[in-house]
Amino acid sequence: MKKTVDAAILKFRSKKNYRNRKDITWVRVQCPQQNNSIDCGFFVLRFMRDIIALNRIDIPKMTMKIHGKATLVIKEKLKGLKDGLKCWNKELFRFLDPEVEMAEKNLNAMDHLASISSSGLSPSLVTKKEVASCRLWKSLPFRESMIRQKSRHQWIKEGDYKSRFFSMEMKHRFTRNKIAGVISNAGIIDKVEEVRKEVKCHFEEFFLEPNPRRLVIDGVDF
Repeated sequence: MKKTVDAAILKFRSKKNYRNRKDITWVRVQCPQQNNSIDCGFFVLRFMRDIIALNRIDIPKMTMKIHGKATLVIKEKLKGLKDGLKCWNKELFRFLDPEVEMAEKNLNAMDHLASISSSGLSPSLVTKKEVASCRLWKSLPFRESMIRQKSRHQWIKEGDYKSRFFSMEMKHRFTRNKIAGVISNAGIIDKVEEVRKEVKCHFEEFFLEPNPRRLVIDGVDF
């Protein structure tokens, strides 16, 4: 593959069915001069040098010389490739919470203008600030949901040495804090409102004094 070919990365994925190449990633490169796509296979380092030469991705670790065994060289270069692809994806596509960043910038700019001006913000700027604040509070739950999904995906994919322990602890806490039903004179009650009324009546009867009349001692005020 020549350096004059305009290459674009289409797909990245990991091969897990190779014993000594678990972390090897193959890249599919499309050449616009032809109507087909070329599968690079495991020649990821050679083709990534061509893509770096085209100024597609700036990865210092891919061009630096690493001395050692072949497995160590591949591991270090693929580690740099992963970090570089994350930065490249964020700079090019702005995939990581762009709306939150933009809303925060707008709110910071509005607050700066309000601190500088003595008369405060104009009605138009107040409206823009409300829009930015609304957009921020709408985007924050999506970002938190994305973070939770990433952590859950990583847990499912990679696992954990104490996954069984954490699962048992969660189930134990859930069963300890849960009231599935209450046995009363009318039978088993499982609805929320009925359980609340039954618990309230039980404690009222338990702490209620049957005989409110008390003995009075002359000359002693209670």
